[in-house]
Amino acid sequence: MTTQPKFHGVKPDTGLFDLSTWPIVFVRFPELDEERRSERVLDGLDRLIDQERRFVVIWVPPSHAHESEPHADERRASLWIKRRRDDLGRHCAGYIYLTSEPALRSKLTKTLPKTDKIFPFPKFLVESRQEAAERAKKLLSGEEDGNS
Repeated sequence: MTTQPKFHGVKPDTGLFDLSTWPIVFVRFPELDEERRSERVLDGLDRLIDQERRFVVIWVPPSHAHESEPHADERRASLWIKRRRDDLGRHCAGYIYLTSEPALRSKLTKTLPKTDKIFPFPKFLVESRQEAAERAKKLLSGEEDGNS
C-alpha cells in the first residue's frame, strides 16, 4: 500500500484549490465577480511549485470566456509566467482542462497547442472528473507523456 504524499506548509486557497488527492490538484478558476481572483490563483500555483515535487493541475473553467478576463489580471498572469515558467515546467507534469461544454471544448482544442512554448508540459481536455484523475495518475507515473 502506498501512502499519499503530504502537502507541507501553507496551503493554497481552499475555495479554489482542492488538495484532497495531492499531488493531483483540482483548481476551480474563479468567476469575474470574485475578489482577488488572479492573486489567489497565482499564489496557489506558487504554493504548489514550492512543494518541489511533481504535480498535475486539473483546471475547472469559469462560466465566462477567457476574452472577458480583465486586462490587469491578464498582465499579472503574464508577469507571473515570466517569473515562474521554468519552475512550473520543472514540477508540473501536466495541465488537464475539465469541461463537457461544447463551445469551450472547441475553443480549447484550438488554443491549447498554441501554449506549448509557454507551458512546456502535456495539456489535455477531458469531460469527466474520473477521466481527469485517471489521466493525471498516468502523467505522474510516466505512463502518459502527452503524445497519445
